[in-house]
Amino acid sequence: MRMRYWTSIITVLIIGGVGYFLYSGQEIGDSYGGKSPQEVLDLFIDALDKGDINLAVKYLMPNESLSQEEWLKALQKLKEKELLDDMAVDLKRAVPDTDESANESESRFIIKDNSGNIVSEINFQLDTRANIWKIKEL
Repeated sequence: MRMRYWTSIITVLIIGGVGYFLYSGQEIGDSYGGKSPQEVLDLFIDALDKGDINLAVKYLMPNESLSQEEWLKALQKLKEKELLDDMAVDLKRAVPDTDESANESESRFIIKDNSGNIVSEINFQLDTRANIWKIKEL
């Protein structure tokens, strides 16, 4: 009786752990990302410059609104419309947001227009499981 109880508990924990990783859209041992928000942004831009959306999507963190597959579809649409280069040019203008209170696991970069108005932001999050930064939102 006692052995079956512990076997059931361990099975539930294993299934729950695997389910968490599947839900998050990332594979266990994911190594795509950067040691800093700037590094992951540079890697993402480099992948866009090369037209490699399969690599670029690996630097994006799946979230409640977009799974890894949905990120890929969005990048594919931009590639089909020949807009990846434009996106890369815009992202190269991104700078850390000095007004935003940074913390150890989140960061934000902003893109400003010629008048100094914020026109876009990029949010980053530290994947604590792999200790790498990912792009959370564009």
